[in-house]
Amino acid sequence: MMCLAERFALVCLQSIRDEQEREGLVKSLRDTGHEVIPLTYEQIRSFAGNALEVCNPEGNRFLIVSKKGFLSLTEEQKMIIEQYNEIVPIPLDTIETNGGGSARCMISDIRLPRK
Repeated sequence: MMCLAERFALVCLQSIRDEQEREGLVKSLRDTGHEVIPLTYEQIRSFAGNALEVCNPEGNRFLIVSKKGFLSLTEEQKMIIEQYNEIVPIPLDTIETNGGGSARCMISDIRLPRK
């Protein structure tokens, strides 16, 4: 339902039924300097909220998202995101169809042994 990046948040506000909780979340995000980019239920079903912001050693930020999630975003949403991050869409059809997860699950669930 949500992707939290350093300067923006993709969030399905419709999924928060309690109006006070929804308004509280939006206020908290804005108070911490995040631009709120609302997602629809259809975009959530297309894994647009299952994205992950990553940063390279040079400090450049990228939004890793599945191709299906990327294609579900509107041009306006893409333009807003691109103010902060380069968007990197990756074809993950097999995993999204059979595994139930997407980009964020694949990346953030990797647990390497401590060195």
